[in-house]
Amino acid sequence: MVQGRTSRRRGLDDGGPNAVSESSPPRILLVDDSPEAETYVARSLRATIPLATVERPPGRAELLEAIGSDRFDLVITEARLSWSDGFKILRAVKERRPDRPVLMLTNTGDEDLVVSALRAGFDDYVRKAPDQGPRLAEAVHAALARARDREDRRRANALHVAELRREASEKTLILENMPDAVIVTDGAGRYVLANGAAGRLLGMDPSDLIGLELDEQPWKSLDEAGNPIEYDQRPIVRALRGEQVSMIQRIQAVDGREVVVRVASAPFRDEAGAIVGAVHLVHDATDEFARARQIAEGARLRALGQLASGVAHDLNQYLGLVVGYGDLAMAALNRELVDAAAVRDSLTTMIRAAEDGAEAVRRLLLFARPSVEGPAGRVELDEVLRETAKLTAPRWRDAAQQQGRPIAVDLEVEGEVAVDGWETDLREAFANLVLNAVDALPDGGVIRLAARPETGRVVAEVSDDGVGMSAETRERLFEPFFSTKGEGGLGLGLAIVFGIVERHNGTIDVESAPGRGTTFRLAFPAAARAEGMRSTAPDPDVARQLRILVVDDEPALVTMLARLLSSDGHDVALATSGEEAVTVLVGRPIDVVISDLGMGAGMNGWELASAVQKLPRRPHFILTTGWGAEIEQEEAAARGVLAVVSKPYRLPDLRKILNTL
Repeated sequence: MVQGRTSRRRGLDDGGPNAVSESSPPRILLVDDSPEAETYVARSLRATIPLATVERPPGRAELLEAIGSDRFDLVITEARLSWSDGFKILRAVKERRPDRPVLMLTNTGDEDLVVSALRAGFDDYVRKAPDQGPRLAEAVHAALARARDREDRRRANALHVAELRREASEKTLILENMPDAVIVTDGAGRYVLANGAAGRLLGMDPSDLIGLELDEQPWKSLDEAGNPIEYDQRPIVRALRGEQVSMIQRIQAVDGREVVVRVASAPFRDEAGAIVGAVHLVHDATDEFARARQIAEGARLRALGQLASGVAHDLNQYLGLVVGYGDLAMAALNRELVDAAAVRDSLTTMIRAAEDGAEAVRRLLLFARPSVEGPAGRVELDEVLRETAKLTAPRWRDAAQQQGRPIAVDLEVEGEVAVDGWETDLREAFANLVLNAVDALPDGGVIRLAARPETGRVVAEVSDDGVGMSAETRERLFEPFFSTKGEGGLGLGLAIVFGIVERHNGTIDVESAPGRGTTFRLAFPAAARAEGMRSTAPDPDVARQLRILVVDDEPALVTMLARLLSSDGHDVALATSGEEAVTVLVGRPIDVVISDLGMGAGMNGWELASAVQKLPRRPHFILTTGWGAEIEQEEAAARGVLAVVSKPYRLPDLRKILNTL
């Protein structure tokens, strides 16, 4: 080893054992077959770097040990060695010490070799010649300077990251006692702060969040219905665009939990007004929403009970008509000269009364159905308002008249009033508004239901000419548990309405004054115009003879349906249980099975439909049930059911389906 004067001590004041100090003499590792090369390099550096030390390992083992050690600041290697080459030496150095500079020294001036060396990662290339000494010293100086610059940048970056983590730690300590999650990003969209509540909410260590980009978040952002939120619609992304965002959403945490949260995101700006980051506040509202759902369900059941009492009254009236006109029909038939016209009139009234009773029950079932989560569908508001008027009629018509306060309901619809949403929820909202209007008419009056299109929106109104309300009451109207009805009210009906309107991206306004009535005005985005479709319904008079199996555990219903179908020329077989139906299906060919859903303790309609799907020749399957309003057609089709027919059914209902086969 060729060595100059002893250099000053290296240590922490020089940046550590790996640092390259400008004031310390460089230590050079030389890889060359020729012993004279060590003398050549030392002599070349003597003029400008007199204290530099040069060491040439005697063997391969010593070389590998030296490459992996901290004893050297720079490596100079011959391009061609008897046992290797400079490119392999370069790779060995970079694998062990990636930041250590490496120079190539060779006897040739091959330009291709120069290009290859620089591309491979050599810091420079110097030709081994007597007149190249100054060039070698210059290359060593430059390579060491670049190494120092790299080390300075690395240390500065490490200090910067450490400072960021220190600041984040200090701020996190301040925020640790906050019950809500606080998440902050910088202007480039990197998470720079998260408190402990954020970590608990997201199911991860909050320190693991620091430095992540927004599109690298390991949790899932979902809307209130559970659908993924597009990246550019996420609250914190919108805040970085300058928006202030407040919304309810769901989060699927890293540990698999799903929580309901209220979020508020806002940008923060520097003195010049430029956006330099965003803050995201997240409140875990899972328990709150669960309690609200239970309370809302209680309020819904209360309203359902009120409506059910009215429906029971109507059913008694309809049954009275059936019994009374049935007696009249029997009396007419018992006469010596049968009055066919009187019998026909009686039977017509009985059928109409039965249909009206079934319709009253259907409306009640629709109101009682729980809200179905899923994508929004096209909803015709005029139909919803008509259904609402009929559904609430026992309250505004029968009960009010009984109390001596006659109430009328007017319906006004203009143009196309379709919206995208959930029909069950909208029906519940309007029913709550009508029931409130009934309570606001102690002396009777008029309730007006209206809907009209307005420049891309649909506006619906529920108005009454009742007692009205004060400004103070209007301000608190949609607060949960606020009620003006004393012990008779839970104060949840209008809060439920407000939530339903918000879910449909709508708005709700109230106009009212004491003694001047009240108008609730709801506005929703209009649905896209529906394309006209030509009806392909078959001619109801066209029918082909079918082999039909009728299944019901009520013998009278089986017999009735068999007689109805036989009158159209169909070949009808009977079964009073699912098990008996399977036996019939195995023993004879059947085109259509018409089965009840609930059939006592044995096989039910769904199970029979499943059994039919396993037969070699699968007949069409029609399900009849008194709970038809609760069965989705998509679910029925997925289970092999062609159609669901609500009881009480009539021959035209069945004929319409059978004529499509």
